Amino acid sequence: MLKGCDVSSFQGEPGDWTGLAGDIAWAAVKLSELSPAAPYVNPDAAADWAWLGENGKLRVAYLFCHPAAPVGDTVALFESTLNTLGYTDDDMIMLDFETTDGLGPADCAAWADSVAGLLRRDLDRQVILYTYLNFAWSGNCAGLGGLPLFISDPSAAPGHPTVPAPWGTWALHQYSISGNIDCEPAGDAGRSRPPSTGSGATARTTASNGG
Repeated sequence: MLKGCDVSSFQGEPGDWTGLAGDIAWAAVKLSELSPAAPYVNPDAAADWAWLGENGKLRVAYLFCHPAAPVGDTVALFESTLNTLGYTDDDMIMLDFETTDGLGPADCAAWADSVAGLLRRDLDRQVILYTYLNFAWSGNCAGLGGLPLFISDPSAAPGHPTVPAPWGTWALHQYSISGNIDCEPAGDAGRSRPPSTGSGATARTTASNGG
């Protein structure tokens, strides 16, 4: 297994979390969050991103989604932050999609599809989507089955998550909501362009929640 973790300002700078994470191969780093109230950039993202690169770790940059925020501004904030940090062909990107901001399922799904489309066009790589079962079951992810799924299902045994529609399989499974991440990519899942869900790629993941 390739072990990794999910970090944000909640975990602090690398000196605060690398010892707890142990011998990781990769990490997902929260970069930005554009809420209806204000833009937010993780103040520890630069240190986390640099540490991962300097230590030869795979990196996943992600944004926390707010469907009530403008699509273009959401993408611009994330891309501006990522461009400032710098990225390579081996770096991956992800949407953390778990809130509706009071919008209906169709509007939420359309928003995420638009954001993913712009990111894929601008950054020339596939977009992973992280979500949880009840959120997907509510219809908020309709039409997003072409994105590799990072599913949170801590009630399932590692490697045996429930897969919600519209997906037929999964790419990453978060089977704990605290602790470290264990990831076992299949095929090219650990590269910059993760496989589509049709590739049959699998992973085994535990993660602590980012803040």
